[in-house]
Amino acid sequence: MTRKIVIAGGSGFIGRGLEAHFSSKGDNVTVLTRTPSKPNHVGWDGKTQGAWVESLEGATALINLTGKNINCRWNDENRREIIASRTEAIAVLGSALRTLQKAPKVWIQSAGIDFVGDGPVGRDESAPRAPSGFLTEICALWEQAFAAQSDVPIRRTLFRIGPVLGQGGGPLVPLATLAKLFLGGSVGAGTQHFSWIHLGDLAGIFDWAIDNQNASGTYHAVAQNPSTNAQFMFALRKAYGRPWSPPVPSFAARIGAEVIGSPADIVLGGSYGVPARLLAEGYKFRFPTADSALADLIPKR
Repeated sequence: MTRKIVIAGGSGFIGRGLEAHFSSKGDNVTVLTRTPSKPNHVGWDGKTQGAWVESLEGATALINLTGKNINCRWNDENRREIIASRTEAIAVLGSALRTLQKAPKVWIQSAGIDFVGDGPVGRDESAPRAPSGFLTEICALWEQAFAAQSDVPIRRTLFRIGPVLGQGGGPLVPLATLAKLFLGGSVGAGTQHFSWIHLGDLAGIFDWAIDNQNASGTYHAVAQNPSTNAQFMFALRKAYGRPWSPPVPSFAARIGAEVIGSPADIVLGGSYGVPARLLAEGYKFRFPTADSALADLIPKR
């Protein structure tokens, strides 16, 4: 049976990948976006109700990816927009869902693995919020906004997503460029954890959540074998045939980040989430290790 999938905030790197995945399976996909570019794209602003609400009527699933990219200068204006873009979209979707005659069967909400932060031991879904940092604050407010929609009478799942590896976007593009230029060394201490996930597995997890009627609550959408920064950069260099690159000291990473307007915390900080619930409930990862993910994404030399 053809499923009707609505992806809010679906015109970015992850959304494009999900749209292609579900379309390839014969699903009817609608993308809610500020910049409609295809017949199946519907305009919305992520703040107010409009004609887009009709797209949700009778849908199989609503997937919400909406949120301003965090890879920007963290000045006061951008900090406010990063948070507001996430919380306002959740609020207006909740309001819209309450008006429908036939609401979607499941609401899949994206969130961030930085909620649990880093440490010497992997942290599952029961771990408390990390104590400090802007990335953690974003994640906490994100989840609070979703929790405030608990009265919406449909199944609800929240996925704390790690950095998504795929072709044509996400963190792999700049990291691969550095590796090819013999600049793909570890950053800072190199011991900070990198809880990544392959885009193919993220799509598979969402597929699993749509069809699994028992899937609800909070999950970690990260690979089952997270890497440290040093381990991941080693695997990336190996994939490109670059046996060694000089490490990047913390101070140099901060200077470089300031020059290009990217927060150093993204690479110097870390998150160590483990997908305990997905594994316990039967999801099988296609790309469980960095080597397997990179082998799929990087053409053989």
